[in-house]
Amino acid sequence: MFYIILSIILFIVLFIVFGFDYTQKRWRLNAKQLLSVLGLLPIIFGMFVMVNANRVGVLFDPLGGGVQDVLLQEGLQVKAPYQTVYELSTEVTEITFQDISVQTSDSQWMNTTVQLQVSIDKARAFDYFKKHRDKDLDQIQSILKSTAQREIEIVATQYTVFEVLGERRTDVVSEAILRLTEELIKDGIVLQRLVLVDTDAGDAIEASIALEAAAKKEAEAAEHLKEKTRLEGEALVIKAEKEKEANELLTLSLTPEVLEKMRIDLYMEKWDGKLPTVVSGDGSGLIIDISGMETE
Repeated sequence: MFYIILSIILFIVLFIVFGFDYTQKRWRLNAKQLLSVLGLLPIIFGMFVMVNANRVGVLFDPLGGGVQDVLLQEGLQVKAPYQTVYELSTEVTEITFQDISVQTSDSQWMNTTVQLQVSIDKARAFDYFKKHRDKDLDQIQSILKSTAQREIEIVATQYTVFEVLGERRTDVVSEAILRLTEELIKDGIVLQRLVLVDTDAGDAIEASIALEAAAKKEAEAAEHLKEKTRLEGEALVIKAEKEKEANELLTLSLTPEVLEKMRIDLYMEKWDGKLPTVVSGDGSGLIIDISGMETE
């Protein structure tokens, strides 16, 4: 629009200047006034716009209903001279909010420091523009803080202070991220990261949580020892049962024939290969020396 107004002004000025006859010192229409159209050249410059890196252009058309759904990406873009382009940064912005107070389900208040990393959604920048115009994210910190506090407190009211500061802390953060993401995207803002940097519920509460954590750790250790003892006992019972079964099978398998074979095998292991010594007497009998064949 600026270039259109500038061109009109230049056209009028040139038309008046070229219409003045300096020889006759009077103004009149003449052919030189056709050169006044040169004053409309600035309109051409108004038909081009450069969208810088890491930015997106929101197109505002006063003759076409205002903010357009078509977004201009990085680089040189063409538009109508009466249209205006507003650039929005799409870079990630980190914002830290101190002393955000929330209440838990057991009516305990706690303060937390919240760190957000947010950016404008390239695909929905027109939603952001409709709500915040061309302000940077740093310029709407108060709105972001109130939104973050509201969503975190909604989640916190579903948990006790001991759960928020203890074993359910991860669940609280996950649910807060989900709720805040859904809320911010309505305005074309993407939540990249949310961190509860520090959470304080008072010395008394934190001391109770420390004692509870220590007691829980001891209980877990005792339960682990109990389970270990139980498993070792079961292992001993199983081992005894296996040995009993093996002995019963061995007893059943030791028939007289097996025992005789075992005796012979043992004898053969001890035999040194020498035959018994036979001594002939006076004919009344034989003397057999088997001393060398006895087992040790």
